[in-house]
Amino acid sequence: MDISRMPMRTTLFGDLATNEGSILEAEIKYKPVIVLLDFKISIYQGDTNISSQIISTLCINPKIELASELREWFQLEEVAKAKGSPSTLFKNAKEIHISDIMHKSQNSIQAQYCTFKAKITTILNRLEL
Repeated sequence: MDISRMPMRTTLFGDLATNEGSILEAEIKYKPVIVLLDFKISIYQGDTNISSQIISTLCINPKIELASELREWFQLEEVAKAKGSPSTLFKNAKEIHISDIMHKSQNSIQAQYCTFKAKITTILNRLEL
């Protein structure tokens, strides 16, 4: 995937498939950063496809700043996923009434994800106060 979370599919041909492909197979469990140069990009059935050509170059974990930033971003994403991303936590949150929170002592309230059904009755503009 790229940094926008778009899945990327790559097809390697020729020497890239034989040489770099076998290296990638061994490294895939370490989630390497891959830089592709001079590849053909196309859209097939809504998916982005990237195919190697005769002049294509594939770099695995290159020592460039952008690759380091991408690896750091991905590691942070993995940590967040392991802890439970906010979207997942909100989907699994139980519904409670706001009064249940308002009537509890501040000392007894623990951090939790909750969903509320609410109706906005007034919006105060801080500049008009």
